[in-house]
Formats: sequence, structure tokens, C-alpha cells
Amino acid sequence: MGKSPMTSLNDAVIQSLTSQGIPEERAIQQYSLLRRGTKTIVLAASASIGDGVHSLEEAEVERLADHYVKSVSLKVMKFVPASGAATRMFHDLISDWKEGKENDHSRRFKELYSTLALFQGQDLPKTTEELFRLFFEEWSLQDAPKGTIPFHSYPEGARSAFEEHLVEGTAYAESDGKVHLHFTIAPDHMEQVKEKMQRWTSMYGEKFGVAFAIEYSIQDPGTDTFALDKEGNPMRKSNGKILMRPGGHGSLIHNLDAIDADIIFIKNVDNVAPDHFKADTLLYKKALAGLLLEVRSQAADVHKDLSESPSDFSKSKARHLLLELGLDIEHDEDVSVERLKELLDRPFRVCGMVRNQGEPGGGPFWVQRSGYRTLQIVESAQVDHDDPDQWRKMKEGTHFNPVDLVCYTKDLQGKKRSILPYRDPEAAFVTKKSHAGEEITVLEWPGLWNGAMADWNTLFVEVPISTFSPVKTINDLFRMSHRSKA
Repeated sequence: MGKSPMTSLNDAVIQSLTSQGIPEERAIQQYSLLRRGTKTIVLAASASIGDGVHSLEEAEVERLADHYVKSVSLKVMKFVPASGAATRMFHDLISDWKEGKENDHSRRFKELYSTLALFQGQDLPKTTEELFRLFFEEWSLQDAPKGTIPFHSYPEGARSAFEEHLVEGTAYAESDGKVHLHFTIAPDHMEQVKEKMQRWTSMYGEKFGVAFAIEYSIQDPGTDTFALDKEGNPMRKSNGKILMRPGGHGSLIHNLDAIDADIIFIKNVDNVAPDHFKADTLLYKKALAGLLLEVRSQAADVHKDLSESPSDFSKSKARHLLLELGLDIEHDEDVSVERLKELLDRPFRVCGMVRNQGEPGGGPFWVQRSGYRTLQIVESAQVDHDDPDQWRKMKEGTHFNPVDLVCYTKDLQGKKRSILPYRDPEAAFVTKKSHAGEEITVLEWPGLWNGAMADWNTLFVEVPISTFSPVKTINDLFRMSHRSKA
């Protein structure tokens, strides 16, 4: 018979956790969330064109992009979550190799591997066994920072994902005479990445006639989470210490909170395209930023009206603008002027959304929360799969979240403020994993663009599918969007 699960953390466990860098209050919060499990949300409806997702005409895209380009006094930053290794990218391939499997994934890789930028300027392995030894023993690609993996071939040489982000940043992330980028990096990879980045910034700075200002940060160890064993008690390692795990990308809200910039672009490290496929991405990045500036300006004007001459008309304008910003309180005439001002003065985000192509991940939905509807990015894991109505609404989603955000985190007076109060702590994820052959229950903090931004003013905008070219597995590099120009 297993041990009875704790009903609360005892002093010894709390002391162990605090000694490992987890504040007592956060430890108690973690335990409560782990015992509760993932809290499902209530979908009101999928967000679609004309109902939560905006569609921009070509002329409007050009106008908004131009508006952003002319806003030269702003400090701009490109934020790239890049903390992970390439483990997931090669997981299936390693598994197939070790188990001697032959399936569609491994067959396609063996047929096309010679086209990979990894082999540009190098001799090809003579056998499959030599190929896998090179990949996973000599190069140890599965342990390398994902951003350092060569993605694309050019006449002058292969270009990694990090390099593509540098090049892309030269088109829209320049301010104060420099191109500003911020990368979150795993501590074990920091020196390796910095060494390579120094070489790359020098090379591309000369090529494009720009100077780069690169910032780095690590995921705060204080946001790590502990796990529960099958008896419901904190899982311990063989040395007796409590097992700690990174708290998911939602932990990076602390890294984002530390950035002092007017406009912050957010994009995943693996979502990059070669130069000949970049045009739509660059145009829409600038257009989303232009739209963000316009809607923030509108919010500032309405906020000023409410402060200087509050009236039923100004309150109505505020409620209508908040509906555009993803908060449906348009018919709530009892909401106070002060509350309307608070809601207008929240962080802003404009999120690009692509048409649903069956990719795994979240999408835009109207969510029911405490008597009002709000626009959120929702993951499948947040929805009650046993509720036919809720699962139907999830399946009706027309758009997908490619992680293409432009953010304004300062207040309406342009002063820096913390974005941490705008999280929904209840939106944490609780899932089952395996450790040392045992099933454990693990916790991830509310996702960076999910619950960590739950109370932001939000606009969803449809962007072309050409702006979305992720690399989740090595075989994704065989897609047309990653092929070299003929």
C-alpha cells in the first residue's frame, strides 16, 4: 500500500523547497495547483473573421506598416524564447534509429537528408549508420541549442535559426541606431551561444550596415516547479532532494517583464524562413506594430476623455473600444468610470493568426469569465474533452496561433510597469510525465501567450500562412518554405 498523500506541505518539505530557491508562498501555490489539476475554461465561441479576428485589406496592411516605420522615436525589441535544446526536433529520429524502426518519418529523412543545410560544404556520410553516428554521437545535435542548428542554405554558407532572426530583425527591430534582440537561453548553452552570436552579429552587421544590441536572460530558477509521485507526494531524486523541473514557457513572463522597450515583437526561435520567403513576414510584422500603435493611441484618447469629461457617451466609447480589444462588456452600463480607465490602461498585444491547417497548438477563442466574454489564445488541454458542446466549439476553431505577437507593456503615459498582475494564475497546466520509470504529475505555469497574458488588451489579426514556417521536427526542413532558392 502506498503512502497517503499530504493534504498540505509540511515544514520539512517547505524548508527543502526554499533551500532549492522556491519561495514558500510559491511552493504552497504549486502544491494547490498540482492537487487541483488543470482547470478547464469555458469556451463561448471560436473567434473568427468579423467576430474577434480582424482581416486587413492590402492597402490597410501597407498603410499600417508605413505608420510603424515612421514612428522612429520608439525603442523596439525583438524577444525570442530560445531556451530549449533541439531534443524534440530529433526525438522521433533517434527513437527510430535505436529501435531499428522504418516508418514514413525515417524513410523521408533518409531520402532527403542530403538536401539539409547541415551538410552544406561537407562530405555526405556513406551509410545510414554513419549518418546517425555523426548526428547523435559526434555532433550531438539533440543536445545543441535549437537556434544554432543550420536551417537554410545560401551561396555564402548555411544559416542557423539564430542567424535568420538577426537578419529578420534588421527589417523592423532597429531603434536608437541599433537592432535590438533579446534571447532567452538555457544556462548550459549560454557561453556557446554568446560565442557564436559574437561572430554572427559582426558578420551580419557588416553585411547589412547595422549594429546589433543583443541581450540574454535565463529562465528564473525560482519559477521551477516540483512534481508529485503516484501517491501524491513531492517526488524526490535518489539523493533525497525534491525533483525540480522548468515551469514551462509561461515562466518567461518574468523575462518579458524585465524588458524596457516601447514595442516588443515575440516570435518562436524555430519559426523562420529563408530570405526569398521573408517578404510577407516582414510586411505583416510592421503592419501589426502599426495597428498596435493606432489602437493604443485610441485607448489613450478615450482614457483622457473619461478623466476630463466623463459622460454616458465617453463611457459608451470606452466599452465599444474594449470590445474591439477583446473584452465584451459593451452592454454593462453599470461599470464605473474608474474601472473603464483601468481596463483601457492594460498591456496591449496584437497577435497574428493563420488559418487553421491542422497544426498542433492553440487558437483564438471567446472565453466566458465571471459574467463577461474575453478573447484568449486557448490550448486543447484547457478544454473539457468530455463535454460535447465544449469540444465541438474547440473543433470549430478557424484560426491557429503561430506565436506572432507585437506587444506594448508600458502604461498609457509611457511609463514602465509590471505586467505580472495581468496573469491568470488559475490557467496553469497539470499533466502526467515519466521520471526514472515512474509516473509523475507535473505543473507548468500559465503559458506565455495564454494565461500569462490573460488580462491584456488583445487584437487578433489574420496573417498569411506564408508567415508561419516552424521547424518542430527535422523533416519540417524539407518543406517548400525552407528550401533553398533555385
